[in-house]
Amino acid sequence: MYNNKKNQIIFLNIGLAALSLFFLVFAAGYAILRSKEIPYSEHIQTQSSLPKTSFEKNKDEYDKIAPPFLSLDFRPLSFRIPDLRRKILYFGTNERPDRDPESALLHFSIIGTQRTTSTPSSKPVYLKYQNGKYILSEDNTPTSLWFEASLEGDQAHVSVTMQDEEGNLLDQPEEFSKFTLPKQNRTRSSNAKNWEIGKWRVDGTLLARQRARWYGKDQFLDLYGGDDFQHLLGKERIDFEDEENKNYSVYLGENNVLIWKDGRWKEVQPGPGSLNYPLIHLKKIEGRLMRLEIWSPDGDHNLPLNMIKAAEPWNPKNEEKCFQFAGARTCHQFQVKVDGKRMVLRPDDWILKTKDGWIKLDSLEKVDEFIERKLVGPLLVFDGPVETDEGKVLKGTLFSPSRADMATIEIKVQQKISSSPTLNEEGEEDIELLIEEELDNYQ
Repeated sequence: MYNNKKNQIIFLNIGLAALSLFFLVFAAGYAILRSKEIPYSEHIQTQSSLPKTSFEKNKDEYDKIAPPFLSLDFRPLSFRIPDLRRKILYFGTNERPDRDPESALLHFSIIGTQRTTSTPSSKPVYLKYQNGKYILSEDNTPTSLWFEASLEGDQAHVSVTMQDEEGNLLDQPEEFSKFTLPKQNRTRSSNAKNWEIGKWRVDGTLLARQRARWYGKDQFLDLYGGDDFQHLLGKERIDFEDEENKNYSVYLGENNVLIWKDGRWKEVQPGPGSLNYPLIHLKKIEGRLMRLEIWSPDGDHNLPLNMIKAAEPWNPKNEEKCFQFAGARTCHQFQVKVDGKRMVLRPDDWILKTKDGWIKLDSLEKVDEFIERKLVGPLLVFDGPVETDEGKVLKGTLFSPSRADMATIEIKVQQKISSSPTLNEEGEEDIELLIEEELDNYQ
């Protein structure tokens, strides 16, 4: 069987070799017998006649036709007002608390764009056509197309006007030139877009980023502010940080607003003095929640803001332990140990606890710094001696660091009579101690 397959392969190879030899001989013969010249046939041109004329009359008859043979009838292009009824969006009027109802601003935008414009009634708002759509003209630069609007209840009545190349005013077709627009509601995200105050972007976290803290009413100013701070009585104090990270306080009451001016919030009455400034309005207080609303200068953007009353971990009992009666110099001067350090106190003295210990606010400069909250800490206002059921005590009013809370403390007096002076810790002579008759005279 192996020999049969071997013989078949040999016969196949011989056949292929014979076929190759045949094609080689055929190619050589064709190359030898082929003609060396290329045949060329001479082209014979034939005479062609012109086509028959399409004119049916002879030339003389056409020459008798009077001019003109053709004339151009020019008609100028006709301009029409574009249909803007579905392109202009009306967002209502300025609802800022300081607005003047007689000069309310109307807010508009063009569909497909994010820019808005605020305009008084009957003032032109200019438009231009760009990249296949209508947009608001930059800085309201005059163009050949504009509209004016006025209030009609909750709607805006719009009048569209266009100017042609020769300066003629166009107001046709009438249904495009005069129409009314209903008020549209803007989404909160678009309402706050591209709006900044100072270095801060306006959104729901604005107050947190400005380190705003609301503790309530300032109890210290309510009691000891006097005539100079009478206008702050009963108002809510909010502490902020300005752009330079410095602390400052503002006071908000009923019908008060804050305006952003010179890098800080400042309290004013709503009116001409608050116009054209970013504005915060106190809406209402619900328990420990303060509801506010912030407005852009032209009133076209607003955003609700909420603030939770800050919790202050303060225990007046811990501060009361710092004070111990040590003696009396006179019926108006009392020696008190404050954290172990002797201090002479008189009625109406102010003592502040700082990081370096208790200090007496004994200068106008220190008092002003405390009132402006440049100095912060627990404060004791020393009232003097009083009579209680348990005897005579030295009384004082203690205020929390935020001044939003207060408590009355009593320093017990050790009543005794001495005919001879004693020496204090510094070795100085102490005119002894508290004599009951002196206290009675003081009362």
